[in-house]
Amino acid sequence: MSTIQKTSPSKSIASIGTLNRLTESAQQLTKTNQSSEDALRESNFRLQLAVESANIGIYELNVKSGELLWDDRVRAQWGLPPGEPVDYNTFLKGVHPDDREAVQAAIDRALDPNGDGRCRVEFRVIGIQDGIERWIVGTGQVFFEKGQAERLVGTTFDITARKHAEQRLRESEERFRTLADSSPVPIWVTDATGGIEFLNAAYCNFFGVSVEDVRGPKWATLLHPDDADSYVGAYYEALRQRKPFRAETRVRRGDGAWRWVDARGVPRFSEGGEFLGHVGSSPDVTEMKLAQQALRESEEQFRAYFEISTVGMAQAD
Repeated sequence: MSTIQKTSPSKSIASIGTLNRLTESAQQLTKTNQSSEDALRESNFRLQLAVESANIGIYELNVKSGELLWDDRVRAQWGLPPGEPVDYNTFLKGVHPDDREAVQAAIDRALDPNGDGRCRVEFRVIGIQDGIERWIVGTGQVFFEKGQAERLVGTTFDITARKHAEQRLRESEERFRTLADSSPVPIWVTDATGGIEFLNAAYCNFFGVSVEDVRGPKWATLLHPDDADSYVGAYYEALRQRKPFRAETRVRRGDGAWRWVDARGVPRFSEGGEFLGHVGSSPDVTEMKLAQQALRESEEQFRAYFEISTVGMAQAD
């Protein structure tokens, strides 16, 4: 006959307390796990929302099997309808013929186990079904296993609007340079720090310099020593306030002669409102200054003559 062991009340209470603590810990762990799962779902939802809002395409390439997975945003960038079957040949077929070599080279570098596995390349795509040319920036990361490339995972983003804006800007700048170089007046462009960014042909001819000679703040070396401090101070104050600038100063011409110029600049801004610096001109006004000086001297002589004549007449009276 077995013997039944009696448990003391204190031990029973201790066991119940331990059980309660274990139960509470399990419940807390369950709540923590649930909170973590909720946070993960929320994070994934936000990421998905960001990807969809930014119209970012996602792809994955199985390097060994060649299987290629695209979401429908990538398909749209390649001019394909949703759900259209794709493979690596589809990818290459859509890439502009002039860009295929560069794109393949970027992928090959990423697949090299001696590298970091990263890939980034900008290229053109000709829509396979819609024929539309688009600019795409593709990024990716290769994952390796035992020194062998396994997967290439990345994103694609349509940058056509940005490329077109850059092209319009280049064309606008080219038109400006053409017009500026046809002007007989020295024209200059500074950046947001006050450094020289562009000089027209008339400026270079007048001062006998190239853009590199006065790159950055070195343009101040062309100023007359007696005018340099006040002129530079006035210009940088206009730069700081992003306001128009005007000042007359003496400058050293290419042949060493000191000439007067009337420098005027207006602030320039990007389409987004970013301050870019000033664009201005510095016409030679030496002859005008000399004429003004001659006029002042003539007026002074006339005034002196008039005063002498008046005194003479008064004495005669």
